[in-house]
Amino acid sequence: MFDLGLQELIVIFFVALLVVGPKKLPELARTLGKWMTEVRRGFYQAKSQIETEFDQVRQDTVTGNDTHLDEVQKEDIMEQDEVQKEGIMEQDEVQKEGIMEQDEVQKEGIPEQDEMQKKSGEGEGI
Repeated sequence: MFDLGLQELIVIFFVALLVVGPKKLPELARTLGKWMTEVRRGFYQAKSQIETEFDQVRQDTVTGNDTHLDEVQKEDIMEQDEVQKEGIMEQDEVQKEGIMEQDEVQKEGIPEQDEMQKKSGEGEGI
């Protein structure tokens, strides 16, 4: 956790021995051990609770159940959906305009082709 070597631990032990004294050092060590145990226990409980919540959210996402989403998240998702729909609608409009332009170009080209075919047909008949 703290990446302490043997030399660092020995120095810490001697400093604690000088500061606290030999009579209270075992009591201090016990108290420190209990405190570290409580910290670890709390850390692991929080970690397991967070993992449980993430698993629940993942499962809700897969199944489509959004009971754990709060209102702000729901509004964000709805706004994103609207933006995506608007983008799709704009793309559809651009595609329709492109198709209409292609149709117009083709329609304009057809009479010219008809005239060319008529002229070429007249030339073949002569």
